[in-house]
Amino acid sequence: MPTPDAPGIYDRLHEEDEFEWAEPGARTDYELALGQVILAYNALDYRLSYLLACIDIELKTRTPESMSGPFGTRLDAIDLVRATAPKLAHLYQLDLEHLRELHHHRNMVTHGHYDGHPFDGSHKLYRWKKEGPRSIEGYSTARLVDIRDQLRVVLRTMDSILLWFEFDDLDAEDAGSAQSGL
Repeated sequence: MPTPDAPGIYDRLHEEDEFEWAEPGARTDYELALGQVILAYNALDYRLSYLLACIDIELKTRTPESMSGPFGTRLDAIDLVRATAPKLAHLYQLDLEHLRELHHHRNMVTHGHYDGHPFDGSHKLYRWKKEGPRSIEGYSTARLVDIRDQLRVVLRTMDSILLWFEFDDLDAEDAGSAQSGL
């Protein structure tokens, strides 16, 4: 057993300079992209609940369970409203299958374990399954940036839909003003 002051394997490897260490920024870039994905997804998750609350007010229903259930259940609630409430046709701007796909990506990266190679800068994500760790492919830093960008586009769409709910009553007020001659 090595003594506390004995050099460790990494100290010996570094001293020998026979190995070139990976760029430390590779992990930092990955962490930044992953954090941005998580924050964008959290914003989407919040807006989805807010959208369901707006729908409940608009339709004069009270279904708070649809606002706090799992992400997929809330998407199902949006799908049901789209099919049964023609006046909320603008909800079709949301591509629910794309949202499910983004949700899947979010789950993969947030529940995956990052394992970076100290010498070549490569990395892998692993998820633990019953049979042991399983490598997850396809989540490079560039891919995370792409997912983040997709989430941001969805957020802009969601914001435009939410604005409709905020200003929907103006149409009724304008119609009333026109009829009264104001």
